[in-house]
Amino acid sequence: MQRLAAAYPAVHHYDEHQREATMEDFGHIADFLAASLYVGEPQIFRDFITWTAEVLAARDVPVSALRAGLRLVRDQLIDFPRAMETLSQSLSDLPSS
Repeated sequence: MQRLAAAYPAVHHYDEHQREATMEDFGHIADFLAASLYVGEPQIFRDFITWTAEVLAARDVPVSALRAGLRLVRDQLIDFPRAMETLSQSLSDLPSS
């Protein structure tokens, strides 16, 4: 959460519920990424991220927050090229705004 707050300063203003929801979202991101890599189907993760972006938009969370989080995850996985590529593909699927 500290790294996310540095990359996406609005996190500093999250209340407890928002922080918990964000941590839960990161858990789902990790689970779907792992499943996608395990079965060798990056589209599973890409579809999940597209859906997540829609859910977050419904909660008034901008796509830039998701984008910042995905970049942080990707930057931690430098020794895992398939994971990095899957995350990069997912980032490119997100709307620019």
